[in-house]
Parts: sequence; structure tokens; C-alpha cells
Amino acid sequence: MAKSFSKFFIIFSLIFYPSKLMAIDYSKLPTIEEVLFSTNEIQLTCFDQNKYLGMLVFSNELKLIQFFGWKLENNSIRLDKSSKERLIKYPLITDNLELHSLDLNHFSLKIKHYENIDLVNPASPEQLKAINERTVFDYFKMEQPSKVEELQCGVTWAFKIREIKKNDELRKKIVDEAMKESGKKECSGDHLKWDNCVAFRGNYLGEYKDGWMSGHGIEFTSVSFGNFYIGNFVEDYKEGEGTQYFSAWYEDIEDYPRGKTAWTLRGLRTEGEWSDDNKLEQYEAVKKFSFFNEK
Repeated sequence: MAKSFSKFFIIFSLIFYPSKLMAIDYSKLPTIEEVLFSTNEIQLTCFDQNKYLGMLVFSNELKLIQFFGWKLENNSIRLDKSSKERLIKYPLITDNLELHSLDLNHFSLKIKHYENIDLVNPASPEQLKAINERTVFDYFKMEQPSKVEELQCGVTWAFKIREIKKNDELRKKIVDEAMKESGKKECSGDHLKWDNCVAFRGNYLGEYKDGWMSGHGIEFTSVSFGNFYIGNFVEDYKEGEGTQYFSAWYEDIEDYPRGKTAWTLRGLRTEGEWSDDNKLEQYEAVKKFSFFNEK
């Protein structure tokens, strides 16, 4: 009876005093922003139609690109000087030249192939200078490519979530930030008695009330796929406002948005389900994720 009344009180408070319960937004915690939402390092999975190709990691801080599982495995590639904030350009020099343009607005990757240009052994001092000074795009801008590929890429949080889960120091840092923002203590002792406190337990990081996940928090709903939810909880259920984040993936999964790019689903939940109080149907509310739009 007491827990039923507690649930009623929290839902009542969500409706009439939302600012009290929604004052802390876990997506705004500094470490969560840095690890999951910063453009300092973007991890992408890339696809050719329905075929998964591999991972592409862009380091804005180091101005480097790395491939994992395809292309130049594990090699770091320096960006061309013609790169911009949202259009990343870099040459891939193997037996032949490839000029890659990564659009961070749409997560598309255009690859221009130049089969007759060999920069492993530059034909002239000018070509060598273009390589060393990272001006390859300007040097070959008048050349016609022999082939152009258009690939779709999408953000994946799978490896970043695994890092959070396995890194004790990182988890402690996030809990400390949540405690500071919420004004709540860290939970201790029997987890069934946790009350008015914050903890990271299992796949959930957030607030507890009467032993339940209640208040604001993050639930890593699928660590393997890199999916997570940020929002309000009541007695272990998603309740009230929240956003589900879906990483890009290469195959269709039940209850998973159309893949090949990352998606968000923001709205109201009732006992974990999409609420009838939402103005849009669930399929209408799904949006492509962007680093440059309001989360």
C-alpha cells in the first residue's frame, strides 16, 4: 500500500510539479556529455546498401581518422586542410588514391576513387608537397575520379557504453556529478532499502526511492547494440518524459527503428510504454540523431 501511494505521489508530482523532479537532466552531466554527445570523438558504423563495412572513428581533438574492420586497419589518417567543422576530408593513399568526404550533418561518406594516381610513389615534387602539407584535395580538384561511392554511416555508442560500464573511475565520476546536481547522497548498504540517493547498479545510473529506480536516470537498455534511455523513472518503470537513443546497426531488430543511422525517440512513457498522452504516434516521433540539434 505504501509503495502504491509512493508511485501515485511521484506521478502526481510529475504532472503538477515537473520542475521538482526534472531539475536534473542526466544528458547534461559533464562526463555524459563528453563521452556520449561530444564531437571530440565520433564513432561511426558505415554501410554499403545493406552490407556492414566496419567502423570509422573521427578524433576532432587529434584531427585524425581511424578505420576498424575495413580499409586501412588501425592506421591513423591526418585530415586535409580543406576540412570544415561538419565536412571532414582526408585522403586514403594505398595502391591508388581515394579522397573521402565525411558529412557530419547527414553522416554520409563520399569516396572518390582515382585509379590512375599512385601517391605511394609520388610522380612529382608537387604531389609530394601536397601530401606533406595536407592539401591533396586542392591539388587534385580538377581531376575526374574513375569512380564515386556514396556510403551511409551512423553513430554507435556501443563501445563508449562498454567503456563506461567497465571503467570504475569513470562510473564514480558520473555518480559524483549526479550527486552534486541532484543534491542526493550516494546509495549504500542493502539496495532494496536505497532511498533518496544516487547509484550505478547493473545497467541503471540514477536516483532511487524506497528501493526502486525512481527519479531521473540513464538505463543502458542494450549494451551490445549501444542503446540507452535518459529520462524519468517510477518504481523501475520509465515514467514521464524521456528520450531513447538507438545506435546505428546493420540488421533489422524487433522494435528497432530503421537502421543504418542513429535515432532518437523523445516523448512520454507510462509504465515503460509509449504513452497515449503523446501527440504523435511512436513511429512519427522517431528522429535521426544529430550532434548539432538540441538533444
